[in-house]
Amino acid sequence: MIQNVVAALTVSFVALSLGAAFGLLSGRGAFAGMLSAAVIAFITSLIGGTRIQCSGPTGPMTAVTATLVAFAHDQLLTQLPGQNPDHLINKTNPMRDLVPVIESETFGDEL
Repeated sequence: MIQNVVAALTVSFVALSLGAAFGLLSGRGAFAGMLSAAVIAFITSLIGGTRIQCSGPTGPMTAVTATLVAFAHDQLLTQLPGQNPDHLINKTNPMRDLVPVIESETFGDEL
């Protein structure tokens, strides 16, 4: 039992510090980043997973999102005049998040 508590605290410190760093990098502040890291963990624990699953902010998804935001604000208007960059971001992020859900439902344990 004590090992589980120590592991949970260790993972929490890492997730919160990573969330704070992402919040500072986004310009929204450390608290917003820590809050979003906590929300991610809470929602994924409600949806399901395994008993030993740990969910939180990740660097690779941040890189994908940063690329999308950079494209939307720098190149979208030249390639598709009249489009709103914020609409592209708000429509693309949920679709990007649905791909792993669809894959897991389609392929199940085969992945």
